[in-house]
Amino acid sequence: MKLFRSIPGFLLACGVMTGAALTGCGQAPTVPVTGALSEPASVLPEAQEVALEPQTGYAVQAVAARPAPALRLEAMLRQQRLKQVDIMFNAADKNRDGAVTRNEVKPNAEIFKFDKNRDNKVTRLELQAYADAITPAEVADQVKKDLAFADEVLKAVDKNKDRKVSKAEYQAGWKSGFIPVLSKSGGDLRTLDARMVEKLFTTYVSKDGQLDREGVAMIVEDVRFAVQIKFFEATIRLIVNG
Repeated sequence: MKLFRSIPGFLLACGVMTGAALTGCGQAPTVPVTGALSEPASVLPEAQEVALEPQTGYAVQAVAARPAPALRLEAMLRQQRLKQVDIMFNAADKNRDGAVTRNEVKPNAEIFKFDKNRDNKVTRLELQAYADAITPAEVADQVKKDLAFADEVLKAVDKNKDRKVSKAEYQAGWKSGFIPVLSKSGGDLRTLDARMVEKLFTTYVSKDGQLDREGVAMIVEDVRFAVQIKFFEATIRLIVNG
């Protein structure tokens, strides 16, 4: 997905890409905000109904539900954008007064396209438009890629061919099944110690104690995003601070 893999315009001039928000009705299953390897994003004031995920306690923002095979994965992708909003805002709001003013960023910063009330300040709430910029088509594209990676993992580690990964299969197949796919998808495996490997399983395991296809895909996405968000944060801070 372009919005998650490339550096948006904000990185070039503190600007932000725009687009259509997710639409629909209902509520998606609860997921961690940004995954097992990232800190939770802030819950914005105008967010939809917020729930707490029982295992992790992370707050999540509901994603509009519609017929789809991977609503948890779709929700995860949107939460990644909220994490990016946190990074952008925290880097630009240098005096920590809850708003970004023109003397805190470059004079031509495109962040002010989100100054809805034209008061020459951009609040975290106004910057949420960046998170809303992700389109259903872009989400669907990334979901398709993550599920394809999940199929590769399942082919390698699902020994009993039930389309699920038990804890025993997970542990036995981590090196032979997960690592090759995670490397291919852009994850940094050097940061994954035994504790983090275990946390990935417990975060995305289904109620039956196994990883389903979507849970495997979310592990792939989580590991990749953990790499991307570190690069995103370093680049944003470098540009904002000069």
